[in-house]
Amino acid sequence: MVLRSGPTAGQGVSRIAADGSEFTVEGAAPLGSLSWSGITRISGDAFHRQYSIAPAGRHEVIPRKLLPGAREEVRHHRGHDLLLYNGEAQSCLVWAGPHHDAVSWFAGPAPSGDALERVIGVVEFVDAPGGASVRPVAGDSFRQFGTVAIGRCDEAVLMVRSARDALPDLPEWQGLTRDDVEIWRMPVDDGAGDSAPREDSPFGWRYMIAGESALLEVIFVGPSGDVPKMAESDVGSVLENIQARWT
Repeated sequence: MVLRSGPTAGQGVSRIAADGSEFTVEGAAPLGSLSWSGITRISGDAFHRQYSIAPAGRHEVIPRKLLPGAREEVRHHRGHDLLLYNGEAQSCLVWAGPHHDAVSWFAGPAPSGDALERVIGVVEFVDAPGGASVRPVAGDSFRQFGTVAIGRCDEAVLMVRSARDALPDLPEWQGLTRDDVEIWRMPVDDGAGDSAPREDSPFGWRYMIAGESALLEVIFVGPSGDVPKMAESDVGSVLENIQARWT
């Protein structure tokens, strides 16, 4: 597929990432509405945790399907609730806001007493319609890294990271250039050992689009049976215009 320059299709979508950064995706209008989630990691002295962000209400599946029978504790905070689901094999903390949830998992029973209070007190959860963040509280010497924003729709999956964090994962060879971005295309590794995707098809590939401030990865959902999720011409339109910025 030849990638050409073109005008940006539609207005950009601006969101808040899980670490509080702001990012914008432009040229994704043909994909329609995207549902956004994300992950981030925080580490410090004897502390290392991963946090997952999802739309509000997603945590409700935890007591029903993931941790049936777990003990539940609820604390009401200004702007959100804090829920602890405590099981024998796994446990988790949930920051449940009006717009988003944040979840952090434990292997085995959750800590108790001062250890639990430290896990809770290390971070600040901030929720807004445009995204939620989990960040170390001011004055604590913790490092935040591995932040990824993930947008999903029926036709594609988008992953956005800061260019600085993504630099070690960029291919060593030069990609195609389009305006001020560089683009690589690699087969999707689904772990199933399937044959390589067709060279003349946009499906089955992972597109990495690197700009000055952000790396955007795009995977288009292939046909289900004989019905494609998205016309190849629309895929081409997305690839000719889509890019991301991270601030």
